[in-house]
Amino acid sequence: KTRPYLFACLRAAAEGGRAVVLFPMKAVLFEVAQAFAEMTRQCGGTEQTRVIDPRSRERPYGGDFDAGGASFRWGVCYGAEHDAGMRAVEQAGFLAECNVLLCTPDKLGENAGGSSSEQMVRRLGPRWLRDLTLLVIDEAHMFRGLPGLALRLLIERVRAVQLAVYAREQRRAGGAPPALRLFLASATLPAAEMF
Repeated sequence: KTRPYLFACLRAAAEGGRAVVLFPMKAVLFEVAQAFAEMTRQCGGTEQTRVIDPRSRERPYGGDFDAGGASFRWGVCYGAEHDAGMRAVEQAGFLAECNVLLCTPDKLGENAGGSSSEQMVRRLGPRWLRDLTLLVIDEAHMFRGLPGLALRLLIERVRAVQLAVYAREQRRAGGAPPALRLFLASATLPAAEMF
């Protein structure tokens, strides 16, 4: 189920857009990040990895490669409080240059929350949010009930911040804001309409 949304992310990047892939937990995020890292190596790209714990293997933070004539950069955002490597990636501005951001809803919410949604704009930059065209929800069947409600509110907040940034930038130029497409990925979701 990862490949279909990977192709959707590649398409968004090729069209000048950006994508966020949300995972219900870090374990799934790391599994997909390893797949992205392998694809990066296969495409002859470069990846950023760090050893977080001497007892564990390196974890990927992101990578760069070319696909179909377009440059593609992906990054992982899972929190920097206990991870000096992740702090270094965030401080270097790597995430703001990514076409695809892999994260959990709480980390995106952390970027969209706080005292104002300006935290997300500061961390990723207004251009990033303006260009956001795809939001992938992996393991969508896990976002039912209260987690689903929290995710819905997060999506609405991201869209509101995106529209505010777009409106501020486009006052001078005019035009319509980009549509934010949702991609639900699940091997067991019984009916997408119920989501």
